[in-house]
Amino acid sequence: MKESNDLLFQNNNFNFIRVVAAALVIITHTYVLVGLGIGHDFLYQLTQEDMSVSILGLRAFFVISGFLIAQSMERSSTYKSFFIKRVLRIFPGLMACLLVTILILGAAFTNTTLFDYFSRSTTWHYLYNIFLFKIQFMIPTVFENNFDPTVNGSIWTLAYEFSYYILVMCLHRLGMFTKKWMALVVCMLFFLIRIYTLYGNVPAKLFYFVMHTDLQLDYFSDFGLFFMAGVVLYLYRTTIAYKHLLACAMLVLYVGSVLIGLP
Repeated sequence: MKESNDLLFQNNNFNFIRVVAAALVIITHTYVLVGLGIGHDFLYQLTQEDMSVSILGLRAFFVISGFLIAQSMERSSTYKSFFIKRVLRIFPGLMACLLVTILILGAAFTNTTLFDYFSRSTTWHYLYNIFLFKIQFMIPTVFENNFDPTVNGSIWTLAYEFSYYILVMCLHRLGMFTKKWMALVVCMLFFLIRIYTLYGNVPAKLFYFVMHTDLQLDYFSDFGLFFMAGVVLYLYRTTIAYKHLLACAMLVLYVGSVLIGLP
């Protein structure tokens, strides 16, 4: 048992990367919440408003997610078991978060009476966020005097995350885990769509490309590109040789591309 646990909990620095990525997200959110605005984000300034520190953190999260979700898909015996694991990964925690937000956080910071607060249907509408794809960021009467009355701005990325879970299932069904080149093709498709959203004239009907959701084509292609990069890293994990010099070179190349405004 000890040997299997040692293999399962190997040092892989994923938790460290997650902490760093979360800190990057907090940096940008802090500027917004205290009323300074995203313009004070140093990366936002360096890239001439092309990218914020929080986006850098989110991209890191999606790379890790792509790697681990591909691993989960490969280790799942059926699509049903994979889907159940993914549902349990998101929805119980999200529901707990929504309830705590309404029952404790909202009740503590509402600017009306508790009776009025809990009597409002709009208060309980916040629970609709459990459906992921249409986010209500505010609860009326809560944080209304803040610079930004958003209650929990971080949950908007869950819709993208869950969408990529479905994508991995579909790609597995098409044989991606034996035809690894398919992952590279999907990566390239995401990259081309991202280029289109940056430099093309995207029709409004395509910008919110799934009706009755908040999914935006630019974010979907951006996060999808990095998620699929994680999938590729997993699929080719036995053939990709880690070299410190190459890793540093790739980091410098990425930072350089960000600073000159490349996607």
